[in-house]
Amino acid sequence: MNQKFRYAMKYIVPALLILLTTYTLVQIAVSSLQEENEHKLRTLNTQLTERIKNSPSLLNALSSGDRDAAEQLVQPILDEVTLAYLDGWDSLGGSVYFPETGIVVAISPRDDAPLDLTRPTPMTQGAQTAYETGMPLYYKSSPDIRSTPVYVYSLPLQIGERQVLISITQSIHSLSQQIRSIWLTGGIVCLLSLLVITVLAMNEWRRNQRLDGELNRLMSWLHKYDAGEQDLTTDPNEFTLLKELPDAFAKTINMVQYTRRRKREVLNQLPFGIITLDANRMVRYMNPYFQKLSGFDPEEMQGWTHQEWHAHYRLMDGGTISDLFAFNRSMENVLGTLINKKGQEIPISITIRPLSGEDGESLGYLCMIHDLSDELELDRLTQKTHYIFNSIPLCMILVNRDRQIKYVNPAVCRLFGKSEHDLIEKTLDQTWGYELIGDGPSLWQHIERAMATGIRSHLPAAKCLLDEREYDFEFDLFPMLNPYTGEADGCMLLIKDNTVYREWEELSQRVDAHSHYVQMAATIAHEVRNPMTSVRGFLQLLAGQITGETQQMYLEVMQTEIDRMNSILSEYLSMARAPQMKWERISLSDLVSETFMLLEGEANYRGIHLELINTPGCEVHGLSRELKQVLINLVRNAFDAIDNSSDGRVRISLRAEAHEYRIDVADNGCGITQEQLAKIFDPFFTTKAMGTGLGLPVCKKIVESHGGSLTCESTAGEGTTFTVRLPEPCEGGEEES
Repeated sequence: MNQKFRYAMKYIVPALLILLTTYTLVQIAVSSLQEENEHKLRTLNTQLTERIKNSPSLLNALSSGDRDAAEQLVQPILDEVTLAYLDGWDSLGGSVYFPETGIVVAISPRDDAPLDLTRPTPMTQGAQTAYETGMPLYYKSSPDIRSTPVYVYSLPLQIGERQVLISITQSIHSLSQQIRSIWLTGGIVCLLSLLVITVLAMNEWRRNQRLDGELNRLMSWLHKYDAGEQDLTTDPNEFTLLKELPDAFAKTINMVQYTRRRKREVLNQLPFGIITLDANRMVRYMNPYFQKLSGFDPEEMQGWTHQEWHAHYRLMDGGTISDLFAFNRSMENVLGTLINKKGQEIPISITIRPLSGEDGESLGYLCMIHDLSDELELDRLTQKTHYIFNSIPLCMILVNRDRQIKYVNPAVCRLFGKSEHDLIEKTLDQTWGYELIGDGPSLWQHIERAMATGIRSHLPAAKCLLDEREYDFEFDLFPMLNPYTGEADGCMLLIKDNTVYREWEELSQRVDAHSHYVQMAATIAHEVRNPMTSVRGFLQLLAGQITGETQQMYLEVMQTEIDRMNSILSEYLSMARAPQMKWERISLSDLVSETFMLLEGEANYRGIHLELINTPGCEVHGLSRELKQVLINLVRNAFDAIDNSSDGRVRISLRAEAHEYRIDVADNGCGITQEQLAKIFDPFFTTKAMGTGLGLPVCKKIVESHGGSLTCESTAGEGTTFTVRLPEPCEGGEEES
């Protein structure tokens, strides 16, 4: 196909170039003829114009519009100018025309025009353009005053206040004959050139046909020679070329032998097995590598049947190598097993190439067999290594000299918060967001130092900063040495994150210190309550003995303050000590109803509308007294948050949700600001003048001890909602807190 294409391009392209060149030259000749004709008409028009300008009487007649006088004066001049050149230029003519009135003043030759010139004659498009622009114009036209189409050169001439259009014409037929002569000459030259190219192409085609025939006979003879049927002394008389060049033929045969020996040597040195089979699937050649792999000689495999092939070659899908030959097409890397002469199974991959002659006849098969034992062993070792790397809790990163990450284990993905796809092939600078604290070297400088020295490096306590949080890392840097160069071409990083251990240790220390302080404070509070009880008793005795109103007022203030101090100490001790009481199954619905009835009178006294939305059948495990204390505290806080207004409302609602119960205490009071909302559960924080700041912390602790949660939502000026969530009771009866 390529030979035919080159053959076609060799002669078609020159033929196209000849056609294109002939066409271009003819166009150039026609353009030159047109330019020559335009120049001729322009020259005659200039001469006619000068003759008119040099005749004063003619100018007066034209300017006055006297057609008859102008015709008598201009007709001889027009005939003289046009008829003087008829010998050299055929079919010339001319005219003088009044564009404003459409009257033809004079025309030459007179025989070519109508008899009556006094009637107005319409202007052609070209004459109209020349008249309007006032510029001379060369154009093709078919005017009414001419019997044939003409080429016209028109020149507007201003005479006084009147404009005259002077035109010189030439018949198109005269110029067309010259153009046809040019095209005929070009066509004859082109046909002669194409004929020469066709003759050359036919001669070369015959020569190539003859060479192809001799080449086919030569190849057939070489095949016979390769089979040993002929020797170098054979004289192939049917080869005209070989009769002329016998020495060249002998050298060619020697070159063929040399080339085949070299190919055989190459096949013998290949690091994989090679087998060639003929069309009958008989072994013709196997290289030493395959002989060593299989343990068989070519003579032993010479007459193998289908059963013997099946016994020694098994494919992964259960088929045999003979099945592959049946497809008679190329097969790539078909996996299978080779059973060698010793009975050992060797994993292999087979690639088959069918061999065909020029006529498509099957000549045999070429089989390439690769031993996969080392690859499979390496693959198993790689899988074990990856399993070990993925299993270790330490973070492992492999980087090359260009800082590109080549491998990360799952621990690194968890540390960075990214997937393996986001880390592989990225540079360490792009992914490592931690910043080493201190003025020491950067992490990459430590890595470069380890790769330069080839010695393992350890960073025992490296503090890093990420998102304003401090992390404690330990780094072990292992340079990966190239076994051929002895230089490190990468580094393995083992990262141990000690941040959690440090934070747990600090938290444990704070918890221990806090427990110690709480116990000490509880002891002090307990010891302070005893003398306070005595003081209050004596104050009660004094109250019965002192009669003055002022003194009685002072005693009441002292008793009130002592009671408030005792309340603070009681709430603190309640929050500090862990309860050791039996839990029981209680009805949350009844507990909410009892709290509502208990506080309904106080709500009426304060002028507040107390509302209850209850859900029957809600039960929890816990302590009834403590949960009631929580509800009473939340409702009274709602009472205190409502101003003395007539529309104060507090709503207690209980409803069941998924695996939990929800109690809402909502009011339309003054609300809580966002700054206060963040501190309401902190001990001793209060917005009440007489508050202790321990009510909500105690409530939160009680609810959390029951496995629930206490939250608050509030908007300043609109109201507050406290939400208690308690879990459903689990099976098993009572539980001990």
